[in-house]
Amino acid sequence: MAPLECFHHLKKEDYCKYREGVTLNRPSKDKDGSWADVGLYKQLKLTQKIVANTRVTVKIDTLNYTDLNLPNKFLTGTAVSPLEPKLEDGHYWGYTVRNVKTFPQ
Repeated sequence: MAPLECFHHLKKEDYCKYREGVTLNRPSKDKDGSWADVGLYKQLKLTQKIVANTRVTVKIDTLNYTDLNLPNKFLTGTAVSPLEPKLEDGHYWGYTVRNVKTFPQ
C-alpha cells in the first residue's frame, strides 16, 4: 500500500530522525535490545527490550541512514514517546484513538 502524503508517513528515501515502526520477533545477541522495522532498507536495533509486534516511535541514531551505500548492516535507535517528534522538532505526528464505553452527554 502506498504511504499517505503526510509527514509521519515517510517514504524510504525521506530523512527524519524519527520514524514509526513495529518491533520484530527476532532474537538479539546481547538479549538487551529489540529489533524493529521502520520502513527502511535495513532493520533497526533498539536499545530497549520491547515485546514483538509493538508499535513504536523511534529516534534514529544512525546519521545519513538514507544512503544505500551505508556500510552498517543495521541501523540503531531508541524508542521514544510518540509526543517527542512534535515537542522536540514541531512535527505533526498523526493522531491517537482510544476506546470509550459511552460518549459524554
